[in-house]
Amino acid sequence: MPGVRVALVLGTPFQNDNVPPISESKISLLDSTRKRHRKPKGGFWSDEDSAVFCKGKGAYGTRELDVNWNKTQLCRKHGNGLEVLCLEEYYQDAKEKLGRPDLVVLFSPGFPQLERRTWDNELRWMLNDNVPILVSDVVSRPQWGRTVLQSGRLVPHGGHWDVGRDGAYNSAEPEMTFSTMRVYGARTLGAFRGPFPILHAGEGQIMAKNAVLQMFQGYKPGQQPVAPLSADDIASEKSFLERADWKALGIWKGLENALYTPVSAAYDTACQEHYAPWIRSLMNKKPITSLSSAERAQCEELGICGNAGQQHGRHQPSRRWSAKDWILIFKLRPAGEWV
Repeated sequence: MPGVRVALVLGTPFQNDNVPPISESKISLLDSTRKRHRKPKGGFWSDEDSAVFCKGKGAYGTRELDVNWNKTQLCRKHGNGLEVLCLEEYYQDAKEKLGRPDLVVLFSPGFPQLERRTWDNELRWMLNDNVPILVSDVVSRPQWGRTVLQSGRLVPHGGHWDVGRDGAYNSAEPEMTFSTMRVYGARTLGAFRGPFPILHAGEGQIMAKNAVLQMFQGYKPGQQPVAPLSADDIASEKSFLERADWKALGIWKGLENALYTPVSAAYDTACQEHYAPWIRSLMNKKPITSLSSAERAQCEELGICGNAGQQHGRHQPSRRWSAKDWILIFKLRPAGEWV
């Protein structure tokens, strides 16, 4: 192997995404005895701004950091065949600069959530090109130590992890990842306990970031590649979305943009499997009585009203949910209740 090129793609360094900011009392591993290196400074999370801030001046308090540290110290050709490339943007916008990867590592990608629909296009070409996909997900448990009890056995670092044995169906990140790739027909190479988690304690739980690693590569034998949405369907969806009253629905701009992103039937199916039980439980807690007969029939078709769609303890939609269906769902249950 002549060399290794590591491309680090991050939307913004000022979003913690369930990782606790480094405090000044816990940075001994980053400290250096060499005088030319300054001791790193800890940051803090702002709930008001939903961002990580440092204690300096300027945007995000980083003016002093910009003077004393520059990312080019890390993001460069290091010699011995190692190159580290750092990009502060989303992958779908950065991929043209990167070329075909030999391995893709996704940290808590969040599919098949409705806001993460842009992953559909990336997943389809990665599976088509047989690119290995390693997905790293968060797990929350009361304890997380050298071994973790799961499925009646102690799982060491790197040990096999039984995805689907934690919590409700599709509720946790590893289950979300696995169910999505199952719907796509991806070939699964295994799920394992991550050896290097980032632990965050709070509210009686240990949140272990990078706790479970799952590997996928290409499609299962005999599986046809997932097809994109047809041009006619894209046009039909767009026409309906352009007529929607987004302000009245109370949908934030990011979610609106996501709905405008066309996705394959596979992503839609995985998304529906993920959300249908949650939405149905909300409907049962506070039934809607003011539906027209047409809306009632539509709601039952979606598997979220009455007994429609119930099968083996899950509530399966009887057909693909369209943009019109999502608008009805937001009308019945505002996105803030369940997204």
